[in-house]
Amino acid sequence: MPKTTGYYMDDSEPEFHSETSVEKALNSRCSSDTNTNQLKAHWGLYNPDKLLLHEHTGAIMQALQIPRFTNMELSVDLETDPIILSIPAEGSKEELDFAHIESGMQQQAIHLVCAALGMGVCIKNIGVNGKILMNRCKTVKMHIEMMHPSYGGSFWSISPPENWCLSDSLSEPCRDSGFPLLKAIEDAATSAEGETASSEDISQLLWAARGRTPHYVFGECRGLTIPIWAGGLTVPAIIQSAIFPSGKRLRVMINQYSSLYMAHSGKLRLYDNGDAKTSRHALTEIAEVETNPSVADFLLAVNESNKRALWEVGYMLENLILQAVALGVEYKAVLCDDKLKDIWAEKGINNVCAIFRVKVRS
Repeated sequence: MPKTTGYYMDDSEPEFHSETSVEKALNSRCSSDTNTNQLKAHWGLYNPDKLLLHEHTGAIMQALQIPRFTNMELSVDLETDPIILSIPAEGSKEELDFAHIESGMQQQAIHLVCAALGMGVCIKNIGVNGKILMNRCKTVKMHIEMMHPSYGGSFWSISPPENWCLSDSLSEPCRDSGFPLLKAIEDAATSAEGETASSEDISQLLWAARGRTPHYVFGECRGLTIPIWAGGLTVPAIIQSAIFPSGKRLRVMINQYSSLYMAHSGKLRLYDNGDAKTSRHALTEIAEVETNPSVADFLLAVNESNKRALWEVGYMLENLILQAVALGVEYKAVLCDDKLKDIWAEKGINNVCAIFRVKVRS
């Protein structure tokens, strides 16, 4: 199978970039650089011959107005190149952790707006915990330019990735609903009333949170709907026996930095998006738990203490909110205090940092 620039693009471009759907932006999201070999590093290619318009800057500023959980001051310096995102350097551990998650939401919102409008973006990492300077913690720098079409002459793709493997328990995710990303950003909130979620909606939300996409990362087809620090790989792990009264141990694949679980219908499941060889869309059952039959809880947990894992939680949370808006389902997002973390730790998952709850059909 050829691995040439734009091999995966097979859909037509929308009449206006502003109409690019939530799902198409998620599926087309990639990081960019100036290397003309898309298989060398990042998939996207900057186009220095085209300039950002006032409308592009306006869309980025709108995207930065994320749904808020705290009163911590988030700031983005758009006058610098790369732009700099920062949060306060002082506060309680809980306050600062929440602010890091919100910074992650902002980073992901920028990524998706760029994907929707034909802009290239790349996170310039400045440390796994950011960098503290003058009472501010700079989380990341982000370089933004216009980009060349990276999918067969277009900025977008609705194709699945290579080696796409769909679980029997989940439905094929939609990669273009027609609901504009910019509209979803405008309507986004920490909670919303709406329809009850179907099984297809549940599958869609899982994919949106951290599903597989067709772009390449360092020469491998392992793109995701979210950015991963330095292209961090999925690694094997053992779910410890504390989850299982019988002492059973379960071997699973998890990301190095964060994981996505779902509690629904009396089961606790881990979302499995595959590895470097196979792009999966599946759930792995890891325990039986008491659940509310009328809801499904998406549990966003960190696998390390570095703040980059909290940013990743923010990426997933932003995606879940925007996808739920596009689906029109009822949802509520919360960030977890120590009490909530302890509740889920007793059920087998440590370090749950955020919960995204949707009402489901009985």
